Amino acid sequence: MVRPAETIRGEIDRLNRATLDLAAEFNQLYHSYLDCLGVATRHQLVMAVYHLCTQVYPEGFLALSVSQQEKLQRQIRQLGQKAQDELSHLLDPPRAESDLPTPDEAASAEADRPTWEDDQPPIALSAEVVNCSESSALAEDSNASESAEPVAPSPPATAAILPDPRAEQGEGEAEAEEVSGDSQETSLPLTSLIKSMVMAALAEDNQTPWIEGPLFTGDGLTPTQLAKHHLFLERQIRRLLRRLSKQANQLLQAAQVLPNLPEAVLDAASESEVGPSRGRSVPNVLNVLVALSGELAEDPDTELNPPSNADSDTAEDATEDEEDEPSEGMMTHLAAVNLCLSDIEFTDVQTSLGRSKLRTTLGRLRKLGKQYQKAQRELAIAEAEQAWRAVWYDDSSS
Repeated sequence: MVRPAETIRGEIDRLNRATLDLAAEFNQLYHSYLDCLGVATRHQLVMAVYHLCTQVYPEGFLALSVSQQEKLQRQIRQLGQKAQDELSHLLDPPRAESDLPTPDEAASAEADRPTWEDDQPPIALSAEVVNCSESSALAEDSNASESAEPVAPSPPATAAILPDPRAEQGEGEAEAEEVSGDSQETSLPLTSLIKSMVMAALAEDNQTPWIEGPLFTGDGLTPTQLAKHHLFLERQIRRLLRRLSKQANQLLQAAQVLPNLPEAVLDAASESEVGPSRGRSVPNVLNVLVALSGELAEDPDTELNPPSNADSDTAEDATEDEEDEPSEGMMTHLAAVNLCLSDIEFTDVQTSLGRSKLRTTLGRLRKLGKQYQKAQRELAIAEAEQAWRAVWYDDSSS
């Protein structure tokens, strides 16, 4: 027996009020979370750059003069501070998306490059990602799966980016685990956490990439719209971290600490990591193996050792398939900044605690959304029955 329509409308009004209360709670939690995340991001950026300059590429950092070292450190601090400020303002009314501004010094970075004893031109590489799976901006966005396209070859060499064995696990699944794995507290898998409510929000978001007005506010806010605000903000956080990583790597390349690889190589490599990021030896640092082939492998002036005569004779006798496969002698290890939300949360207690509170609130949103959908469905049935009875005319007596 369907309840009266007025009773159902009263329940929907109650659910709408509960949604507004939940939106206010999301707003408060995200304000606190983003403040903690901004501080942690600034700190983790410095730690990642420190690791690259002292543990991975110490020779490149030592080749800089003292003033250049201070300049690089100042640029990294400014970049981290700018990212912290942007994170703290993500809840403000969104405007046209813009990258984090590159520091002013980047414009004159070419003139500030140190003089190397062996002034070799940058190695031109082309990249092909092996077993690449794109890390989505948010794990919930199931439409964001696509493979990286190979970069057009450029002589004198070709390179294939292979996942570093030391980095067995990456960010893609970590984001899924971050949003869904810890929802084990409420025993809710990701696919059922927001269910059709999330899918409706994603469908709308594909048409309207920007939400007008402040997040988690507004009259008539439904659970579906609230879920859309949550997904939008999560994507913005990850986009900001990717931009920050990219600009930090550009600063390191401008100082010639990081190898001057094509930008597409680093972009493809950052998307090629699979598995949870907990398996990385160093958080927020991307580790890949670049396999070189072609003329570069035979050039004695490159950083890699040329193959010996014995190796050349063996290669001539090898099959064509074997010749195409990169050998151990033609591989070089590369590392770069790759800030991951899961890494930052794992290494910062306050940020991790804030994420835990958000997950708990997200579980409550799921329950509220199910109740709201059920009430809407019940109201539609009740109104349809009323409309049927209002126009029904029984002519059996005539």
